[in-house]
Amino acid sequence: MRTHPDLAEDGFSLMEVVVAMAVFTVLATVSLGLLVNTTRLTGANLNRTVATNLVTTQLEAVRSTDAQSIPDGHTSTTPTVGGTKYTISQNASYIGSNATASVCSGTGDSLAYKLVTVTVSWPNMGNIKPVRGDTLRAVGVGADGLDATKGTLAVSIVGSTGQPTAGVDVTITPGGKTETTGDDGCVVFTELAPGSYSATASTTGYVGTADTQAASINNLAVTAGDVGRGILLYDTVRSVKVLFDAPGGAIVPAGLVLRAGDSYIPESTLPLCPGAAACTTAVPGTVNSLFPESYTIKAGSCSEGTPSQVAVDLRPVGANGTTVTVPVGAATVKVAFVATPTVGIVGRNVTFTHATQTVGCIAGETYVTSSATLGSTVVLPYGTWTVSAPVFNSLGATVSVVTQTVTFSPTNKTATINLLVAL
Repeated sequence: MRTHPDLAEDGFSLMEVVVAMAVFTVLATVSLGLLVNTTRLTGANLNRTVATNLVTTQLEAVRSTDAQSIPDGHTSTTPTVGGTKYTISQNASYIGSNATASVCSGTGDSLAYKLVTVTVSWPNMGNIKPVRGDTLRAVGVGADGLDATKGTLAVSIVGSTGQPTAGVDVTITPGGKTETTGDDGCVVFTELAPGSYSATASTTGYVGTADTQAASINNLAVTAGDVGRGILLYDTVRSVKVLFDAPGGAIVPAGLVLRAGDSYIPESTLPLCPGAAACTTAVPGTVNSLFPESYTIKAGSCSEGTPSQVAVDLRPVGANGTTVTVPVGAATVKVAFVATPTVGIVGRNVTFTHATQTVGCIAGETYVTSSATLGSTVVLPYGTWTVSAPVFNSLGATVSVVTQTVTFSPTNKTATINLLVAL
């Protein structure tokens, strides 16, 4: 007789194995997560400890340095500790005798302190804030401080919205001293002989209100024992891409210009790039070297009651590189013989002439293109134009000119012109 084995001697069932594996997976996942988080936390604490030591070392070096010898504005270094690259950023600025902020925004007549702020950051910080430390260094007057017979000049560099512009090089004349703006957009020049000074900002990627990289403020007065102040508008450069709303394949006549103007610069013709100030890569094309401001961009030299123009606001940071479309007229012109009006003449000069104006367009505008067999569509700014082509005799001499007049406006943007020549 066979007996049944004891149930206690049975192995694990398949279901028990699956459950055991699931439990093990959950426990392993939780344990791994705790280990990763612990490792990450340990690494972050180590980074903060190193950063704190770097801040302390930097501040100790500052405290052992004469206030006037501490570099103004923003400076930075990138030491590597334990295989991690840290960024030590130092910002130094003077504080007036009766102010708690930058001397540029104060009203005091003397300098009291130099405020130095040191921050240290490192890669992959996530939500961790940089480690920061501050210290004040007394300036003083006399043998160990400022010369009471000389003065100070504080220049504030601000953008189009009034916000400080950091990292800009500013040079004063006479003297040629150069300082770099800190986070407060302020530069301070000490130990200056009394007199009149100019301050010039010139940093790649920035422009002043004249749309030039070099921007100046003049007639800044410096007196003995006092602080002179000035404000210079200077901001990151802007550009705008300009298109015409002409039909595809339309010809832009050689010599057609773009004009631009804002509240600082009167409307003027844009030269082709490169240029010392605002310029355009082509017509139409990209207009470069613009101060963040609201502009009017126009096609052509002459002004009409309703000109070919468009407005664009380049003050927002996101507006840089904006594309705008200038409205224009489009004339399709065909030159043909009277005897064969359906057959166009190739290579005949076609001249487009805008009437002269008493203001802003005294000489008028004139553009010349070459005729094609089926006609050419030519871009023209709004306004009244005389379209003409020469008539030759059998010897090739010009004996007359055939003309036709057309007016372009927002309600009349296209025209077809047939110039029939007798010979």
